[in-house]
Amino acid sequence: MMFAHPPETALPRTALVLWRVGSVSGGAVVGLLAWLVGWVWWPGNLLQLLMALLIAVVAVDVVLEVVVLLRLRHRHYRYDAATEALRVRQGYLFARHLVIPTEQILFVDVQQGPIARRLGLCVVHIGTLGSVHPLGPVTEAQARAIVARYGTGEGHAAQ
Repeated sequence: MMFAHPPETALPRTALVLWRVGSVSGGAVVGLLAWLVGWVWWPGNLLQLLMALLIAVVAVDVVLEVVVLLRLRHRHYRYDAATEALRVRQGYLFARHLVIPTEQILFVDVQQGPIARRLGLCVVHIGTLGSVHPLGPVTEAQARAIVARYGTGEGHAAQ
């Protein structure tokens, strides 16, 4: 299903920083675990070679994600918090178009970790009867507007 006109609200530029921190920290954890397995717990020439290869693959993956993929993700992520529905479009190669009618929204959950709080960002989760749909990260002001629009008021499924 295509939109008559695509959503226009972009994520803030600081969302890239949050995604990059998550990517680098996840790669660092996997690399550290590979190093521990290969050189500390079970030292051996073959295992060390395999773990060095794994560390190299993880490093290339993190660099590719940080430099290229997250920028593309940010460029193709748009949403529109309209009165009649929340519309989300994300992805280019594997595009996803999501329309959640206002009447189907049961709850709005806003989450904010320590790094997101420092950047002034929140992740909003829109709950329907069938599933929960994450949106963001968005700014705190955008999150408050979404909660005000979909979290309370007439015509919502939660009423």
